[in-house]
Amino acid sequence: MPADTNLVAVPAGPLTAVTRTELEQILARLRPGSRHRVERARSALIGAGDGPATVETRYVWLDVREHRTGARATYRVVLKKLRRSQEADPELRHWAFWEREALAYAFGVLPQGSIGLVAPVCLGVFQDSEVRVWMEDVAGDRVPDWSPARCVVAVRHLAHWQRRGGDRPPDRIWFARAQLATRLGRRDAVDGWPEYDVTVPAARPVWGELERLWDLRLELLGRLNSAPSLLCHGDLHRGNLVVGEAVTVALDWGHLGVAHPGEDLAQFVLSLSLTAATAEEFDPIERALATSYEQELSGVVAAADVRFGYEATLVLGYLSRLRWAVRHDALDEYLPWWTWTLPWILGRAKGLI
Repeated sequence: MPADTNLVAVPAGPLTAVTRTELEQILARLRPGSRHRVERARSALIGAGDGPATVETRYVWLDVREHRTGARATYRVVLKKLRRSQEADPELRHWAFWEREALAYAFGVLPQGSIGLVAPVCLGVFQDSEVRVWMEDVAGDRVPDWSPARCVVAVRHLAHWQRRGGDRPPDRIWFARAQLATRLGRRDAVDGWPEYDVTVPAARPVWGELERLWDLRLELLGRLNSAPSLLCHGDLHRGNLVVGEAVTVALDWGHLGVAHPGEDLAQFVLSLSLTAATAEEFDPIERALATSYEQELSGVVAAADVRFGYEATLVLGYLSRLRWAVRHDALDEYLPWWTWTLPWILGRAKGLI
């Protein structure tokens, strides 16, 4: 991977605000007790966004030298840079609050340990004109394994973390709340269902059913709000998970909060469904995930609440995506997916209404 080379002694380019002292602190946490000195830092952009946090994520290679022997080594870590954009919502509870991930690391509320869902180990949080969160590199260059068995493991790890939090999880003033309701436009009563889009012919005979479901969203949200709450990652898709035997490392905790049972599972299932070609292919996988999740939460949340929470957030989350895609003329990119998932989602909705 090509890298932008930056000498620590000449703070320029992507690592402008990073000082040698900061890098030495990162190295001390990465290699406690070692007597290494950072000679050079190199970086390469992983990804950038233009959302509320204006996130930039980089791999950073630390070229270090041992004081006594002169032996050299290179360590790779991850740097996430957060800056509040002009569009950022100042409300701490809003799902897109820009500083949430840094606060979660700084206050030590993210899961760690040797089993279940965990966050990457934080190596430091620094703030000046921006917020910089340094983390261990957990993804590496491994190719993700999304076999059905591996997906079940990830879901069990998710439920294990939520089970530890219980049905009355700890809360912080900056935890996200009502992400699903906000995305569905709950506060804008005049924002209705869009007109039928000819891009998806399969949608024509069911467009009226989809609109009726949309009209029931407040009722469904009300029923969801009466169920127990669980800790929620808030952005649980395939790209944010590194699945191992004992732990699943979840990345990007900027939407951490409290939500309905099954909301994380629904997000994960929708992201997995993008890899399937038909409902017949995907149904056994989806059922296995839903069953495993329900079993893992047994004794914490009633099975009926888990099932309803998952199915309701699955359907409402899908409707939110469909509505957004129609309004932004973005159906073409995943046309085969929309075609097979429309009847599949309506089948899931039958038990809700």
